[in-house]
Amino acid sequence: MVTIASMLPPLTPWLMFERLVLAAVPWWQLVIAIVAGLAAIAGIVRWAAAIYKRNLLRDGGFSLAAVFGRAR
Repeated sequence: MVTIASMLPPLTPWLMFERLVLAAVPWWQLVIAIVAGLAAIAGIVRWAAAIYKRNLLRDGGFSLAAVFGRAR
């Protein structure tokens, strides 16, 4: 369970560091963790840009429906 959790982006900085200190980690697990982290960063940046475009660049107030793409 810790092996899989250490490759998930929110947990990677803590769990992968602990695994590296305590035991040998295969190189491919490090690559998966780095790629997953970069993909998560790219996804969050795209989502933040969409929120900015839907809410802050339009006239009117902030809308949670627009955050999740349900506004018209």
